[in-house]
Amino acid sequence: MRRPTLPKGVRAQATVLATVVITMALVVGAVVFIALTRANLTRSLETVVSSRSQDIAGLVVSGGLSRTIPSVRGTSAQVIDPSGTVIASTLDIEGQQAVTADTVPAGVLRLTEMAALDASGEQDAGENHDEEAPYLVAITGAASGDGVYQVVVVGSLASVNRAIATLIPMLAVGIPLLVMVGAWMTWGLVGRSLRPVGKMIAQAEGITLAKLDRRIDVPDSQDEIRHLAETLNGMLDRLESSVARQRRFVSDASHELKSPVASLLTMAEVAESARAQIEMKEFAGDVAGEARRLALLVEDLLILSRADEDHFQLDRTSFDLAELVREEAGSMAIAGVSFDLSGLAVTRVHMDRRRMRQLARNLLDNAVRHTGGRVWVETGVRDGFAYLLVADDGPGIPQNRREDIFDRFVRLDGARSRVQGGTGLGLAVVKAIAEAHGGTVRVLDDDLFPGAVFRVDLPMSGARQGT
Repeated sequence: MRRPTLPKGVRAQATVLATVVITMALVVGAVVFIALTRANLTRSLETVVSSRSQDIAGLVVSGGLSRTIPSVRGTSAQVIDPSGTVIASTLDIEGQQAVTADTVPAGVLRLTEMAALDASGEQDAGENHDEEAPYLVAITGAASGDGVYQVVVVGSLASVNRAIATLIPMLAVGIPLLVMVGAWMTWGLVGRSLRPVGKMIAQAEGITLAKLDRRIDVPDSQDEIRHLAETLNGMLDRLESSVARQRRFVSDASHELKSPVASLLTMAEVAESARAQIEMKEFAGDVAGEARRLALLVEDLLILSRADEDHFQLDRTSFDLAELVREEAGSMAIAGVSFDLSGLAVTRVHMDRRRMRQLARNLLDNAVRHTGGRVWVETGVRDGFAYLLVADDGPGIPQNRREDIFDRFVRLDGARSRVQGGTGLGLAVVKAIAEAHGGTVRVLDDDLFPGAVFRVDLPMSGARQGT
């Protein structure tokens, strides 16, 4: 059996669900209302017949009973002597036999229901009674000189049934009307609430890659619609910023690639010229230098691209971080620059050795490029984190540039330049490698060192520091 499906659209679904809920609530309420109404009307009739029966019993006891009993509020009454003979009754059942053979002791009141007005079961009701309806009977025992008389008062439940029969059609008409009003109000209220969403959809459809500066109007209401608009605008802010970075990245990468490619092209044109007299060894060295620069730039771009796509694969192995840094510092022997490696402490880590070597090389290269002549390097473990610290005695980094220096192709004036051979990607690669390992890289303020201080912190469970 195929399950029923809701109509498409929030407005239609909300209206259908509200209609179902309203209908169920009204139907249940109507059933309860009818039951309570019947119970109240029946209880009222019980009070009438009980009170009337006790009043007549009082007349029997006092001797003030006449043969004809006045009818009160549509009730019928009989007084039956100890022998079972009817000695008094209301006019509507005058001359009839006793309506019940039941007896009760003197002073006792008993309520019961009967389907007929005579003890034999034959219905012979007067005009005040509905033959299709049961009767409510109150029997009271009244003591007199020759025995206990039975006072019987009968009230027909026909009036109760007629009231309920009148009420049901009214509810049958009223409930559908209320359901329709509820559905109409739900449709209107939901439509009014969703009107800003339609406006947001129209505005969002007009936002393209060429128009990322556009934003969605935020409604004045303090509700989920406002929160949605603010969230979408926040997403558009991040998207615009990301696209701007990508465009700037492509532009900068093209500009950076242009220089080595142009140099290689010039060298090739010179080599092709029959008039040129070149020294092959020197020429090959120049070509190799530009090729290495180009290869380094491409490798850095590839690393950053993988980091952006979250495809950074790490080949973790155990090694000594201090020894790796010492090897890199030894391979960078530069005239006029000394490395202070006294802060290197044996630190066993479980990381990608090749990536960590690249991270250390970039930090050391960055320090060498703008140092005054001395570079300090430290490694160790602190609070469960393995750390690498590289400091120099250069001009330092301004406070307002300490965040954007990790962006791509960012060079500080006088500190990093294309002439010095940097690509402007070194620190961006350091940040990408650190974050791939779950770590961070920061610029610190440290009075022990006069220049820039970089520290990489990497979470290393089980990292050990020794001597």
